[in-house]
Amino acid sequence: FPSHDNMAKSEGALRQMDTDLSTLKEEANAIKTSPGLSGVTGVKGVFPSYPGGKAAKAESLLSGFKDRVKLVGLNLVRQGGGIGAMTEKEWPIVEGMVANIDPVKLGKQGTIEAIDKVVAKMEQFLNNARIQHSESFGDVSKSAPALEFRTPEEVRRAYKAGKIDRESAKAILKDMEV
Repeated sequence: FPSHDNMAKSEGALRQMDTDLSTLKEEANAIKTSPGLSGVTGVKGVFPSYPGGKAAKAESLLSGFKDRVKLVGLNLVRQGGGIGAMTEKEWPIVEGMVANIDPVKLGKQGTIEAIDKVVAKMEQFLNNARIQHSESFGDVSKSAPALEFRTPEEVRRAYKAGKIDRESAKAILKDMEV
């Protein structure tokens, strides 16, 4: 039987991951809805932004988002094989995704899509951690908040779009059968 200490650590890791993901989503949304985003993307992004202006704020939001993803990712790598840990092989993938968020080259829409991909990848780590926790300790619904999918169709769309993997989709759909 799994120890109570291991279960408590796992639940703590899930809660931390959920908090980190919520923060990442809030930051991503702030960037995507920032009135200055178009001022730092594409050709406009080549020119320095006016200090204190909308574009400067968008640049700051983007920089903060990238830093947050790196911090969260490194913390997941440091968990060293625990529930929700990111392997040393997975980290370069996420690190590359963050590095590829180049507003000048991608333009506004491409930047938004790149941000969405990073958030989706981090969501996938959380989903996988929930599955791993559930397999190790039983019903995950008591220890971690439910995913943000409201209908099976949303889960299927996320799977088809590559936002979640097959096992995550199966587990989410199974959890929806109440």
